[in-house]
This record gives sequence, C-alpha cells and structure tokens, in this order.
Amino acid sequence: MKEKSRQEKERLKSAQNYLKERFKDYGHPVYEMFSMIVDYSNAKWTYAVDVGNQAWSDSVDNGNKEWSNYVDEGNKKINETIEKKHK
Repeated sequence: MKEKSRQEKERLKSAQNYLKERFKDYGHPVYEMFSMIVDYSNAKWTYAVDVGNQAWSDSVDNGNKEWSNYVDEGNKKINETIEKKHK
C-alpha cells in the first residue's frame, strides 16, 4: 500500500504539472493542488504504516502465545512422565 501511495502521489504531481503548463494563470486552482496531494498521500502512507505495524504486533503476540502454549504443554508432559516414574 505504501508503494501504491507513492506511485499515486507521483502521478498526481505529474497531472498537476500538466495542468500548470496548460493553465498558466497563477490564480488557477491547479496551483493549490500540491498541498492537497501531499496531505492525501501522507494520510494514506500513515494508514499503511499503522495497519502494517498493528499486523506485525498481532503476529508477534500470536506467535508468543503459541510458543508459550507449546512450552507449557511440553513441561506438563515432562512433569507427568517424572510423576509416573516415581510412583
């Protein structure tokens, strides 16, 4: 998503440059587009980073839980084996 956002930003800037060439009047609305393009791009970029970070965090948390369950199960089996041996 970050790459798509960057590509879209570049395309919008190219479109703005084309319109600037076509409408040379400085008062034309095309001259106000740059900050809108940047703001829009930044919002999408931030969203992509936030979602990616959350997905990473969820993945790590899930992996840690699974590992803990695996270790707990292994320890339980070890303790059961030790108890059987001592009976």
